[in-house]
Amino acid sequence: MNTLTIDNWKEYIPFQGPSDQGIDKTIVYFVVASNNPETKIQLSIIKQEVTDHPYTEDELVTAIKETLATFPKMICTTDIQLEKVKVEIARQSKRGMGNTECDNAIWYKGTSVYDSPLTVSSCNDKYALLKNPNFETYGFVVKE
Repeated sequence: MNTLTIDNWKEYIPFQGPSDQGIDKTIVYFVVASNNPETKIQLSIIKQEVTDHPYTEDELVTAIKETLATFPKMICTTDIQLEKVKVEIARQSKRGMGNTECDNAIWYKGTSVYDSPLTVSSCNDKYALLKNPNFETYGFVVKE
């Protein structure tokens, strides 16, 4: 499994930004899926204003690793169990199968920067890490 570094974090975590220098806030967007019995699965996009960008890029990588480690845990010792984990992600997230793996975590990352369990925004050379409101449904930490 791959390891997150300062050189590759943008391959795993969507980046929304940067804002213009001198502006003290950014806006990020998330795709949120909900299960409505009348309409089946409903997708919506929510907007979140970000005014606090507390991390340097080094600190951001550490924060991403710590946040990914908070996914629910699932024991996985075989390839078949790994496929079951990916299917479970699709069932819970109502988005797609787990398709991104790094630092013992597996999660779904969509083709849009808005469709991910985490996103990063930037303002004045500082970073913020934000969780999708449905973060817990997007992935698992796999234990061998």
